[in-house]
Amino acid sequence: MYRSYQLNSYTWIDSSNPEPKRRYIQISSHARNEMDIYDIDPITLIDMLCDSFPCRPRGRCKKGEIELCSNRKRKIFRIKLSKDYCIDVREECWLLKHVKPQ
Repeated sequence: MYRSYQLNSYTWIDSSNPEPKRRYIQISSHARNEMDIYDIDPITLIDMLCDSFPCRPRGRCKKGEIELCSNRKRKIFRIKLSKDYCIDVREECWLLKHVKPQ
């Protein structure tokens, strides 16, 4: 379970899922640091997720994790998301774990 300290209204629909559903995106502190390094704000992240494509996982992914790739500023970014339960909104959400260029 993940408790965010800043409740946000950032949502994303995973269209690759057989039953697409709009879910909140919570950003981990590690991912927020990576976003600051690469100058990515949450709105840009949502755009990157909407234009993403599946990429080969580098290592083993845990159950409920997905890795997506997205092009931004002539770089391919690897985005790692995990399904989690958000206490703040009392429903399942996506937890952003990593945002790194390949």
